[in-house]
Amino acid sequence: MGSIYKIGNEYFIEFYARGLKYQQKAGPDGKAARKTLEDIEAKLAQGEVATIVRDVEYDLFFHDYRQFVQDQHTVKTIKRYTVTMDHFVRYLQNEHPLLKKLSEITPKIIEQYKFFLLKNTQRNNVSRSINLAIILLTDIFQYAIKLGYLNDNPALHIRLVPQNNIKQVVILTDEEIRVLEKSLPKDWRVITEFLLLTGMRLEELPQLKWNQVDWSNQCLSIALPSSAGFHLSVRTIPLHPQVTAMLKELQMKKHDPSLIFGWLHAHQDAFKDYWKMLQAVFKASGSTKRITWQTIRHTFAVNLIQKGVRFSALYKFFGENDIAKMMIYVKSIPDHV
Repeated sequence: MGSIYKIGNEYFIEFYARGLKYQQKAGPDGKAARKTLEDIEAKLAQGEVATIVRDVEYDLFFHDYRQFVQDQHTVKTIKRYTVTMDHFVRYLQNEHPLLKKLSEITPKIIEQYKFFLLKNTQRNNVSRSINLAIILLTDIFQYAIKLGYLNDNPALHIRLVPQNNIKQVVILTDEEIRVLEKSLPKDWRVITEFLLLTGMRLEELPQLKWNQVDWSNQCLSIALPSSAGFHLSVRTIPLHPQVTAMLKELQMKKHDPSLIFGWLHAHQDAFKDYWKMLQAVFKASGSTKRITWQTIRHTFAVNLIQKGVRFSALYKFFGENDIAKMMIYVKSIPDHV
């Protein structure tokens, strides 16, 4: 069964066919909207799915996306998506008044919007604001592909604006990681690999419990602060196969029945010694790089970005409350991504 709902002065109908969601405007008359839906349901009952045109008005799609993001993101990030959509819709209404369908939004339209922003944005960090808008639009259109409304993402064809005011984040190279693996004692090598493959904060490790490992879904569940604006109480971090193997090995030893890295509690100054050890390893290798836990966290982030993971997922893996904090990694996005 389909449904009818009203936005402003217009009625809309929504129904499913071939496993896909269909939405369309039905005008200001509620009775006419009901009749349209009944006609469509009759066609579906008779197997006439192919005769139903699948396209959607862009304003209806954006309304749908607003509902979708409500339980997907933090309060700050939801606001960023909403502001981006509102501004883009106003641009389309003013600059392309004849454009109505989502499928009519082409890469050329997005490119024109980018130059419109370049010309009319009056604020600091203009390039950062424009790039964030393009990244958010990319996520939005990816949702349209997921629903089956589009076959191609028009925002993916748009190059980001050069951001010369941000530095490339410092990360560990593959060679530097190999140096650490060879030089660190086993316990600290495990900690380093765990951090590199989960992006966890260093202070989260001593409290990490075995009941936070979701073996069936292959992820870690980390508690989120209630004051940070999250809709969920936990964040999930996917388990890399190497982390899974590491955890199973630790589980066999299980020195502590509840804590995964319980031995860290016995050494209150352990992390100070750890960083001194890392610096000593790098100095011995001839490197002048100053390594911190953020360096490891940055390495985790850049590795995922270069594999195509989107900022909308990454900021949640990190436990951040604002997707804009991921903009420090813009220079790490490969052209093919």
